[in-house]
Amino acid sequence: MRQRVILLLSLACALALPKGVSAAAVAGGYSHTVVIRTSDGTVWSWGANSNGQLGDRSNTQRKTPVQTSTLTGIVAVAAGANHTLALKADGTVRAWGDDQYGQIGDGTSGEDANRNAPAQVRGLSGNKGCRS
Repeated sequence: MRQRVILLLSLACALALPKGVSAAAVAGGYSHTVVIRTSDGTVWSWGANSNGQLGDRSNTQRKTPVQTSTLTGIVAVAAGANHTLALKADGTVRAWGDDQYGQIGDGTSGEDANRNAPAQVRGLSGNKGCRS
């Protein structure tokens, strides 16, 4: 059995967010970026969107940040190759994008199961993020 290893590198860079907007967290997938807006816990993303990984209810590539659906109260984000996850302040998790192998966690999978808007991950609640 062949295994494929993907190495993701994080690079520090300045984000071009609208004036007066600051980011609380940032994550990068294979070809998309996602941030949490500090002021209200909303999620903004840009880049490739063929699997709905931007979560803006479309599959349109975006060159500038767009708000991810109607999510608020987000405290952490993560990005897979073509899917995105968000942890809400209430401890629930939302996911969207590529669901070919069940990455969304809502009980579906397959090439036609992609989500272009956040779906609640089943069976996860009470999560409070990382603690050091």
